[in-house]
Amino acid sequence: MHAMLNDLLIEIAAAKAREEYELRRDRAAQGVDRRKARDAAGETDSKGYAGRKADADMHVRIVELRTAGFSYSKIAATLKTTRPTIARALRAAGMLEGGKAEAGPVDGATAGLV
Repeated sequence: MHAMLNDLLIEIAAAKAREEYELRRDRAAQGVDRRKARDAAGETDSKGYAGRKADADMHVRIVELRTAGFSYSKIAATLKTTRPTIARALRAAGMLEGGKAEAGPVDGATAGLV
């Protein structure tokens, strides 16, 4: 009896989570559709839904640290950011080649950090 109640509660929680997930997706799609309608009506300055803008200041700091020889892990820890953000910043700065980042100069001060 106890196991059946636990299974029931798990199924109810899973169903509720799925319902909320689908509701969020629907609302996001509605927002994109509203933006497209505003674009078509000429109510916006720029066309299309571009998402959140990149943090230019963060990108500059990432490039500076990478040029100083910091590793992805050290940059992520120092700036409290993620590896994909680091890769995006380096790609935008032209510092990624063949999927790998070019390391900057490594001197004695940063050699232990790479």
